[in-house]
Amino acid sequence: MEDNQLQKMIRLLRLRVTVNFFKMCVLKDMHLAGKPQAPNMFDTLNIGDEKILTKRGWEKWFDGSVKKLQGESGKLLDELAKEKIVLKSEDDAGLGKLPEGFFQEMSNGGLVSKLLKSTNSTNVKKLLIDKAQEYSPASFLHLHIDAIEVNAITKDFHDVPWNEVLEIASRRILEILFKDWGPRYGQIYSSFSSSLKLQWDSADEEERDKISEFYSKFGSFLFEGKMQDGAEPDWQRIGVDNDVAPQHVYKTLFAMAADTDFLVADRLEAWTISLATAALAMHALAWSDRYTTMGVYVTEEMVFWSALDHIMFDCDTDEVDFYRLRSAMARCQAEWDEGSLDVFMSARSIYHDGLLKYGISIQDVLNLIKTAKSEHPLVYRG
Repeated sequence: MEDNQLQKMIRLLRLRVTVNFFKMCVLKDMHLAGKPQAPNMFDTLNIGDEKILTKRGWEKWFDGSVKKLQGESGKLLDELAKEKIVLKSEDDAGLGKLPEGFFQEMSNGGLVSKLLKSTNSTNVKKLLIDKAQEYSPASFLHLHIDAIEVNAITKDFHDVPWNEVLEIASRRILEILFKDWGPRYGQIYSSFSSSLKLQWDSADEEERDKISEFYSKFGSFLFEGKMQDGAEPDWQRIGVDNDVAPQHVYKTLFAMAADTDFLVADRLEAWTISLATAALAMHALAWSDRYTTMGVYVTEEMVFWSALDHIMFDCDTDEVDFYRLRSAMARCQAEWDEGSLDVFMSARSIYHDGLLKYGISIQDVLNLIKTAKSEHPLVYRG
């Protein structure tokens, strides 16, 4: 694939996700993926046909005639987000705002663009490693787009071979995921809704009375404590050791499907996109050393990629086949049950539906993630 064509595909994917995500935040249930809905947007935002952002300009972002957010237009989306977009409903204690530069970064580039920025350094590989370590995405969605784009790295950068650039970038994505999901110090667990809060929110008045009566025996402190945010999987049930390596976080996330009680509500949503991101990152890392990890002999990477590819990226079926997963499941120490397959089915549905809401399809993702494999295939000569 020509480099110009590849870059156009990446820019277009980023733009589509950006404008659809922005519109989804503004219009919520009225959002129609891939449609500009300019009248609804401008009415809801309560802005006129401004010079910086016109209805025609907004519509161009949807028809593909503009490839990315430019200058003041990109800044305006982030300014509007500060005023109009909140992360929580008014029923919650606090109203959260999106991070600074959220939409500009989503559209104009994340990890790869930062790594491959022009440089005069005499030690380019060290510079790439340092830049990768400094990178922190604005959201799980940003990181997921990074993971898609990383799989399209096919060119050397100065004196650093393409596969080393690929390794540096993909390792960083796995490290970021591990920082959130790792079994010892994972940072995401404290943000999840507690099991008691989920039970309380879904209960009717009679059920709430029963819950209150039960906890009244122990004093209000126990009820209040269990209502606070925070939830972790049953580490013994999923069979993950505390000393698991960051580059194997994809195994941790895969094994988490054994704890079907944990993977519900907000936890299921966050886990799904992280599982897909981990799959893409581990695929990129494996392809950076393809003759070792994806060559003649069956490796852990081959087994888990086969399973994760089937769950998340298989376009040929709407079902998740247990027999396609059993080799990967057997390599985990998890206590699997029938519900685990349902969790994987839910993840597949959530992921595919989510992509469509962002104005892209699973095929758009596949067109990019096969790039490195197409440009640098396994070649054996007799």
